[in-house]
Amino acid sequence: MSKLDVLRRIIDECDANLKAALVKRFDVSNQVAEVKAEENSPVYDPNREKFIISNVTAGLDAENAERITTIWNTVLRMSREIQYNLRVEKNGSEGLDYLKDSFAELPLGDFACGSAIPALDTSKYPFLDAPIPVQSDDEALNSVVEDRTTYAIIKIKHIHDTEKLYDKLIKFGLFVNLMIPLESGQMLVIISKKLVLDVQHNITTIVFHFPNRAGELAKYLAAIADKKINISFLRLSYDESYNTNIVTVDLEANLLDPATISLALQLQTEAPFFKVLGSRIPY
Repeated sequence: MSKLDVLRRIIDECDANLKAALVKRFDVSNQVAEVKAEENSPVYDPNREKFIISNVTAGLDAENAERITTIWNTVLRMSREIQYNLRVEKNGSEGLDYLKDSFAELPLGDFACGSAIPALDTSKYPFLDAPIPVQSDDEALNSVVEDRTTYAIIKIKHIHDTEKLYDKLIKFGLFVNLMIPLESGQMLVIISKKLVLDVQHNITTIVFHFPNRAGELAKYLAAIADKKINISFLRLSYDESYNTNIVTVDLEANLLDPATISLALQLQTEAPFFKVLGSRIPY
């Protein structure tokens, strides 16, 4: 047997031991999830996780400590995923902020729009009633906030020309419920005070913030990947005044899917800021 074969056999033995230990750990994580769900204890306990990382890296040199920290952060994230999934299985969407402002279908209502908005065939959009002319996008949004209209319609240059608009939606606490493509390539965005939960809306837009530290973005993107949810669009920006990164993501996911609910619960719990901005039909 060559030296390489001997070393590989040692690695195989290590892998077998790791597999057994991890399977046992995940089994215990399931039990922890059950207990936490019964006691309504929080899934995410950062102090407990800091203790675990400190414990598993004790006595290691810096290089190995960094490697073990990376591995254990992944294990901890997967353990939390088990717990979030069970919480959703037992409690559904309970505790999610965005569901407090939702309805099953778009109700009939007036809509505020500027003169640049083309006439719409309301037979295609039966929830749109009478147009209320306004002078600016902000005035249209304010009309929804103040309950003077049910909807605001804003025109954007293309489907991802949304950075300024989404900033305003966060400010006003509003949601995107539909985008209507125009022949020019521009889009009309239908905005309301509540979020519609429609099974045909398979694009969900979210925004979350995270500290400007190495590895933070990977942590949140891994949480999305764990749910087997694809990302169709991602925009990353930086707020220098708060030393914070801002991520806007279009997920190929429906808000009613358990995986989406579990992800939203995780991001709402763990990210410094999280909001669902809206959902729509894919284009």
